Amino acid sequence: MEVSKSWVEIDLGAVVHNFLALRRRVGAGVRVMAVVKSDAYGHGAPQVSRALAEAGAEVFGVATVEEGVALREVGIDLPILVLGCIFKEEIGDIIRYSLIPNLCSEPLALELSRRAGDTVVKVHVKVDTGMGGLGVRPEEAIRFVEGVVRFKNLFLEGIFTHFSSSCQEDKGCTYEQIRVFKDILARLGALGIEIPLRHMANSGAILDVPMSYFNMVRPGLLLYGLYPADKVRRSVEVRPVMTLKSRLAFFKYLCVGDTVSYERTFRASRPTRVGILPVGYDNGYSLSLSNKGEVVIRGRRLPVIGRVRMNHIQVDTTDLPEAEVGDEAILYGGQFPSAVSVEDVARLTGTIPYQVVCATGRTNPRVYLNGTN
Repeated sequence: MEVSKSWVEIDLGAVVHNFLALRRRVGAGVRVMAVVKSDAYGHGAPQVSRALAEAGAEVFGVATVEEGVALREVGIDLPILVLGCIFKEEIGDIIRYSLIPNLCSEPLALELSRRAGDTVVKVHVKVDTGMGGLGVRPEEAIRFVEGVVRFKNLFLEGIFTHFSSSCQEDKGCTYEQIRVFKDILARLGALGIEIPLRHMANSGAILDVPMSYFNMVRPGLLLYGLYPADKVRRSVEVRPVMTLKSRLAFFKYLCVGDTVSYERTFRASRPTRVGILPVGYDNGYSLSLSNKGEVVIRGRRLPVIGRVRMNHIQVDTTDLPEAEVGDEAILYGGQFPSAVSVEDVARLTGTIPYQVVCATGRTNPRVYLNGTN
C-alpha cells in the first residue's frame, strides 16, 4: 500500500463480537440472518461473510441475485436469501446456485416453478405491511401464499416483512405493522399453513422491539458496529468495524489573511500550519465536512479547514507542532477516546451512517484485521 493513499481498516474481530452480542440479545430459538448486502455495507461481503460463517452464522441476506452468486463463488455454502428485486432472467442462477428468492409476484412464482422442474427451491414470501415497496399487500397475502404452497417444487420456508420506521421514538406505525403481520400468520395457521421461518426485525427493532423477533431477525448496520439512529436504545453493545485512515503528505504555512482551497471559505486569523491529506470526496469524505470535520492525528482532534476537494483535505496542525509528514490520520471510526465516529460524520453531513460506510468502503482499499481472511 502506498503511503500517499487513503484506506479503510476493517476489524473482522469486531464483526464477530457484534454478531455474537446480537445472538445473545435475541436469545435461544431465534436465528440471526447476517445481512451482507451492498458488499456488506462497504465492508467487503466475501471477507465479512467468511468471518461470520466461522463464528456460527446460519443464513445470509443479500440485495440481489448477483450478490448471492458472488458469495457462492467464494465458497459460502450457507443459505442465502435474496431480499431485493428479482427478474425472470435470473431464475437460472437462483436454481443453479441454490439461492432463496423472495416471492411477491405470481408470474415470478409460476416461472420459477416451471423452470425448477424436479428441483425443490426454497422460497420466502414477502408481505408489505407498511413499507410501501416490495411485497404482496396484506389483503392479498393469504391467497398468494395458498398459491405458492400448491407448487410441489417450491418449499415455502419463510414469510417476512420490513419495518418502515422502527428507529422512531413513536412506535405506533411499528406496532401496527406487527399487528398486521401477526394477523396474517394467524389466518394462515387457521388454514393449516405453518411456515417455518417468520421474520421482520431489522437493527432498530432488535434494539427496541423484542416482540418483533419471531424466530429470525435481520441485523444489518448493527453487525458493523453502528446504531441506525440517535434515538434507539443501546441495548446491544457493538464495536465499530470500519476506520478511514490517511497520512500527512505535505505542510503549507499561511500568514494572517491567507485563504485555503476553493471558494476561499477559510481565511487564517493567525499564522497557520496546514497539513495536507491525500483524501477527499472521491474517497467518500463528504464535501459537507468542509470547515466542520475533524481528524485525529497523534491522539488529537484537529479541524478540517477550507473546502473538501476531490483528492485532498486541509487540516489545521498549528496546535500540534510535532506532527510530521507520514503521520497517520484517522478521519473517522476506531475505538479510542478521541475517535470521530461514523455517527458523528452522519450528523455533520445530514445523512445516515449507512450512506457513510457504503460510500467510504467502496472507494478505498480495504485492509482486514483480526481475522483469517
